[in-house]
Amino acid sequence: MEFEDQLLIYKTVNDEDKFFSSILRINENIDRETLFDSPPLIKYEYFDYNNDGLIDKFKFKITFISDNVEDIGNIKLVFSFKYEFRVNIVGRMNTVALVDIDTPLGASYIQVDGNLNLKQKSPIDRTTFYDENIYRNIFETQNELIQFSEISNAYYNRDFSTYYDYDTYIVPMKNPKIVRIEVNINIPSFQKILYKTPLFTKIKFFWVQYVAVLLPVAGIFYFIMQFVFRNYIVNTINSNDIGVKKKKIL
Repeated sequence: MEFEDQLLIYKTVNDEDKFFSSILRINENIDRETLFDSPPLIKYEYFDYNNDGLIDKFKFKITFISDNVEDIGNIKLVFSFKYEFRVNIVGRMNTVALVDIDTPLGASYIQVDGNLNLKQKSPIDRTTFYDENIYRNIFETQNELIQFSEISNAYYNRDFSTYYDYDTYIVPMKNPKIVRIEVNINIPSFQKILYKTPLFTKIKFFWVQYVAVLLPVAGIFYFIMQFVFRNYIVNTINSNDIGVKKKKIL
């Protein structure tokens, strides 16, 4: 898991949208009047709690100046990540964590805390190597600002993506001129991936199930046969085709 240093912020104040982008290519082609009056201060850090070389949590702190904190009606955030998976299915993809918060009473301080979970619509092919060419970063060739709804649809309509499941805590009026946002993105240690089982694996599990069913059926059949013959339920004839060898007495 790796943060790509790509962040979009959407702010709605009195039904007027203001934007911030950390992507230079977008900033060069956007109308200056729609940008934030001053760029926000952005800090982030990551944590590896169990020292396994994998990131367990990202923590972002965003601070920006706003003249009318009480008039902020909505804030949206887009964080871009590289996501890699290596167990059973091997590959990597670009994905996002999306935050959409309504603030009808304004927003001076916002805390967001949640998990970035894998999301699947259908099982994927185990023999395919999933890479960034399949699930690429939509910002790589983008020269103008994308609407939040377009980003949401582009990622959530994929067969394989992530979903940021979060809770929010909002303080409407903590500071009348400054907005502070803290976002905690937890990366679960284990995720469930659905994949198509290869034919050999299916045969292996089928053989185990076949033996598990055959043994009790064979035992029941043998017990019935013993009961039938010992109790003479059907007519039977004892026969011995092997001749008895007579001993010669000298």
